Amino acid sequence: MEHCEMDKKRGGREMKKYQLICMSFDGAYQRETPEFDTIEQVAEYANNLGSKWFFYPFIFPVKGNTITDSWEPLEFLKGKRINTVAKLFKQYSEKPEAQGLDANSFPWFVSAHYRGMKHPGHRRAETMKNTTKQIKFIVNAVKWFDKVNGNTYHSVRITRVSDSAMLVSHDCVYGYGDHYRQTALEIMLKNLWIPERYGHKNTNGSTNLYAYERENGYPIYWNCIQGLKRDMKDNVKYYDGVKI
Repeated sequence: MEHCEMDKKRGGREMKKYQLICMSFDGAYQRETPEFDTIEQVAEYANNLGSKWFFYPFIFPVKGNTITDSWEPLEFLKGKRINTVAKLFKQYSEKPEAQGLDANSFPWFVSAHYRGMKHPGHRRAETMKNTTKQIKFIVNAVKWFDKVNGNTYHSVRITRVSDSAMLVSHDCVYGYGDHYRQTALEIMLKNLWIPERYGHKNTNGSTNLYAYERENGYPIYWNCIQGLKRDMKDNVKYYDGVKI
């Protein structure tokens, strides 16, 4: 019986469970009430937050007041106190060059500046800064598998890092596998975000769209997830421009 109790306690204290916090650009955050045994359960809960994602787009699993996990490019925040991260977000959100950045671009901005300041002479920091400079576009794609009909659909949201301009697809585009890449590249070509020469037709009817990345240092950061139908639609929901 003593061993069972020690499994539940550490040093006489009850082991803390995971919770989720949702943070805004300026570091304001909300702690969700539910408690979970695993990070996977936290992630599943986060997928059903609905409109809260729009106002508090940065989510972190926590135990007590410590962040227990994070995602690229903010993986360095793992193990930091919530208040430390909140102050960091507030500090960087107030910088002039951060004004207008969206939820996709802001984490890269924070990562590049934090690593550069923390280890200014460190080779890894320099590598991260150079890598971030090469990223010109961020593509967020969400795929959904229609179990009833056996088809896969997707939506893509493209952000230009230099000015946070955005382009999106329709909220339900047919195409499986990596077809979302073709969708994004075609949208970028149509809007002259990539040179027109990559759209010229070859003798067999194909284009050189995929050569764009190879010939330009792979300037696109691809982020693709498998989600529900509503996730696919929400990916482009808040865009108020023309959907292509």
